[in-house]
Amino acid sequence: MKKTTMLLAVLLSACGGGGSDSPTAPAPAPAPAPATNSVTFVPQILQGTDFSGKSLDFDFWVVLSGISSESLNIKVDTTGDFTPQITRATNRFKISSAASLAPGSYSGNITISLCRDSATICQSPYPGSPWRLPYSFTILSKTPNITPLQKLTGAQRWGNLRANASQTGYITSTKIDESRFNLRWINEDYYLEAGSYSQSPVIGEDRVVVYQNSSPLGFAGIREFDGTVAWKNSSASTNGVFTNLALLNNKVFLLTQNSLFSFDVTTGQQIAATNSGAYYPSYMVAHDNSIFVGRTGPGFGFLKFDAESLTQQWAMNNGDDPIQPFAVDAKELISVHGIRVDRASGVKSGFSRSEPINNYKTSENSSIMVNGQNDVIFSYFNVAAGSSSHISSYSRSSGTKNWIINGSFSSSPVLANNIIYTTSNISQPKNNEFSEVKAIDALTGKVIWTLPLPGPLPGNSMPRYELLLVGNHLFASQIGNPASALLAVEISKQQIVWRYPISGRLAVSDNGVLYVFGSRPGLTAINLH
Repeated sequence: MKKTTMLLAVLLSACGGGGSDSPTAPAPAPAPAPATNSVTFVPQILQGTDFSGKSLDFDFWVVLSGISSESLNIKVDTTGDFTPQITRATNRFKISSAASLAPGSYSGNITISLCRDSATICQSPYPGSPWRLPYSFTILSKTPNITPLQKLTGAQRWGNLRANASQTGYITSTKIDESRFNLRWINEDYYLEAGSYSQSPVIGEDRVVVYQNSSPLGFAGIREFDGTVAWKNSSASTNGVFTNLALLNNKVFLLTQNSLFSFDVTTGQQIAATNSGAYYPSYMVAHDNSIFVGRTGPGFGFLKFDAESLTQQWAMNNGDDPIQPFAVDAKELISVHGIRVDRASGVKSGFSRSEPINNYKTSENSSIMVNGQNDVIFSYFNVAAGSSSHISSYSRSSGTKNWIINGSFSSSPVLANNIIYTTSNISQPKNNEFSEVKAIDALTGKVIWTLPLPGPLPGNSMPRYELLLVGNHLFASQIGNPASALLAVEISKQQIVWRYPISGRLAVSDNGVLYVFGSRPGLTAINLH
């Protein structure tokens, strides 16, 4: 097999190691408790996934321990699965897979040797040489797999920002099998440019409806079957203001500055419009033949509209106190600020919340989830250094707090079967792992299990994730990082079982098709069964 060799002349101190001087990612902590006179690697295995025709980049650090002080040459041998180019910064190395590789799985070992003589010859290797760093990666085909659409047993339509009016981010279904996940199609015309903004699509009647606030393509319905454009409506301008789409009874609802519109989801034709009295940032939830809008300044509050005619049914003024985001069930609306409103009458009550709430924390970092008739889960996250994040539970019957957890959370959580799933940044990352999934008991607030997520990260910023739970698979997408991968965690195994080389906003249809709306290659549909 073809090999590539890199020769480095270095002086190794007795303590070994050395930090990376690269600006592209924070240097990891050394691997825990390395053996005396050893060479170890961070990460301990090189893994990744990408499309054919592209090169996968792999970064790794060589961690030296107990090596005596002497001038040595480092020899790095790759295989024919990689390009000849190898770059380094101190003890950090970068290698890339060959762009010519056909779709398939590739595995093997990178060989690293310490040589007292010339690394070209290396007839006097340092004791213990060579060391092997395993790799395992997958190259995917971009060939579409357009199969007949079939309902995913137990799944419901994705009609709100976080899947449902209760805002749980959970799609009930029978167990899905990651071995059957495959690309359905990519619509390369619909993607998010730098600086543009969108929330997740909504889906109904063979239509995936998207909105881009900074694109002339704007508001459009994409055929779920093959990814072609069924309709687009460039006249549905939001005047630069856009929050979330909602879908109910085969109508898609668009909330703009001052206006609420309804459109036929199949044809894109406008059905009705009304003055919403909503200013930026506003929020909308569709539930049980009604559209609920969180109104912002002047006169913060809630409004309820009939989903058929868009006739206003009631309005609740909350003075200067913002009330969004919020969740809705058959009984009431509950906002992240603890405001409760009877959904039939619009009469207000509230929780006795004790943690401070910033007036302008929007749906991007605050969330609320209704956990049946008993409890409500509030959360806030901020990935900025030194910022506080928390998740808390309140009793719906007494209005008092059950528990609160403070931490470095990096996503709005999802909820299923009395278990909360979220992500949290690791303060002292190891093995190139900067974040972890946390499973939390929704009744007690106790952490049940954690699972590290892989790096590396671009720049020195910590990641933020969007989560979606479908049956037994938790999908995690790193927002704002087009170089990251979409991951699937099998929650019963507590393992990462699948990864895909895209990231963005997530949604899933009742036909079992996962949608990722982010940067290039474009709006991507993935068959889950």
